[in-house]
Amino acid sequence: MLWASNSRADRAPGALAEGCPARRESPEENHEVVSEVEMPENEVQKFYETLKRLQEPRGYYFNADMTMTSEILKGLLKNKARYGYMSCPCRLASGNRESDKDIICPCAYREADVKEYGSCYCNLYVSRDWNEGKIPHSIVPERRPPEKTLIR
Repeated sequence: MLWASNSRADRAPGALAEGCPARRESPEENHEVVSEVEMPENEVQKFYETLKRLQEPRGYYFNADMTMTSEILKGLLKNKARYGYMSCPCRLASGNRESDKDIICPCAYREADVKEYGSCYCNLYVSRDWNEGKIPHSIVPERRPPEKTLIR
C-alpha cells in the first residue's frame, strides 16, 4: 500500500497532484504542468461556461485568476479522461470511483470550505466576497480524512 498525503507539509517538493496550481509549493512550479493528455482550449472554455452557468446561481463562483482556473479545469478534464470521472486535480485519486466519490468535483467538502474560508480546497470555487478581496485568502486545510488518502 502507498500512503498518499494531501498535506502540503507532508509532501516532498514536486509530490503534488497534477493540474493543481493552488497546491504547488512555489510560484515557479505554477508555470508548467506535465501531462500525457492535452486539452484543447475551446473544450476548456466550453466546460468553463457550462459550469459557470450551473454554479453561479448556487453562490459558487470561479476564482477570478483565470490562469489558475483554466489549469484546474484542464486537470478535471484530464482526470475525466484518465478515470472516467472528474476527481479533484488537487488531490491524489485512486482510480476507483467509489473510493474517490468524495473528491469528484464539486467535492463533498466544497460547501463547508467556501462557507468557512470563502474558497474550496483547490481555489477553483470561491465566494463573491473572496473574489472581491473582502475576505482573506488563506490556505484551506484538507478536510478529507487521512484514511481516504490511502491508495491500494
